Amino acid sequence: MGEIMTIGIVDDNSIYRKLLIKILQLGGFSVIFQAEDGIDCLSKMESNPLMPCLVLMDIEMPVMDGFETTRQLKIRWPHLKIIAHSSIDDIEAIERIMQCGADTFLPKPCSINQMMAAIKEFQ
Repeated sequence: MGEIMTIGIVDDNSIYRKLLIKILQLGGFSVIFQAEDGIDCLSKMESNPLMPCLVLMDIEMPVMDGFETTRQLKIRWPHLKIIAHSSIDDIEAIERIMQCGADTFLPKPCSINQMMAAIKEFQ
């Protein structure tokens, strides 16, 4: 087995972030930061000594939404993998987040197996 995959979580729901961290840690992943909105995410990406391999990105957030955050991340860190993870299942929003640079979309809620499978696609 190679290096432990590093992950950032961007979601305005603190309870959901905590749940995701537990699930990901149980799956053998390392969550290196969590952010409550896009501005928080960009700040943590710039200041964190470790770079995540992948970011789980909510779409609907205050301050800076997932669309703009994804666009900014891909401009600054084009190699970064982004899984958009949202309760929005409207086809236009999914197409828009993919156009902003998300690598895949995962609906909320999803099973732990679906989450692990989506992340392992990028290992």
